[in-house]
Amino acid sequence: MKFSRPAAAALLGVFLAACDIGTGSTPVDMVIIEAFDADVAIGEARQLTATAYDGDGNEITGRAVEWSASNPAVATISDDGVLTGLTLGRLAVTAEIAGARDHQQFTVIEPFGDCPVANHALGSTTAATLTSPDCRNVDNRYTDIYRMSVSTRREVTITMRSAAVDSYLFLVNAAADRELAQDNDSGGGKDARIVATLDPGTYIIVTTAYSPGNGPYTLTTQ
Repeated sequence: MKFSRPAAAALLGVFLAACDIGTGSTPVDMVIIEAFDADVAIGEARQLTATAYDGDGNEITGRAVEWSASNPAVATISDDGVLTGLTLGRLAVTAEIAGARDHQQFTVIEPFGDCPVANHALGSTTAATLTSPDCRNVDNRYTDIYRMSVSTRREVTITMRSAAVDSYLFLVNAAADRELAQDNDSGGGKDARIVATLDPGTYIIVTTAYSPGNGPYTLTTQ
């Protein structure tokens, strides 16, 4: 079947209007930012999405989203909607599509609540002690928590050495909701060691003891 040029153009216009792809003809009445949780951990990178709707509540696709953050010192938002927590605080994220906007409040938190998180530089050694002022884990063992940044994809060796306690290491993601590795005795004797290939990003190292106890230790990364 063949169409005349005017008929083909009319048919194409109807098709594009129905799909709203490329024409931008349907006005955007409302935008909704979809976020399952308003709390973001320091170092966490969370993908946000924004959906546009017309006046009848129908979803509109194919429109560009412009993202912005009210307090970029607390968290940043990328052009494609990735929110990254930087430090404790609150901010509002705005998504704008074709002049319509939605705002969502977020709070940047420490992933372990009231337990302090110290910074540990990759390639350094930290000397510390598992002792009574420390937080305790669910097994009532003293626990220290460290935040480490990795700038390029590479193999990282994490070693906890101690003559006083039976070292136990955990490596988790920045949001502290996914365990990446754990070890009790790969370092030999009472030492623990984790070797992992890590992508760029922020990671949490948890040092504790395999059985309840206290004493000095060192944490080394390379």
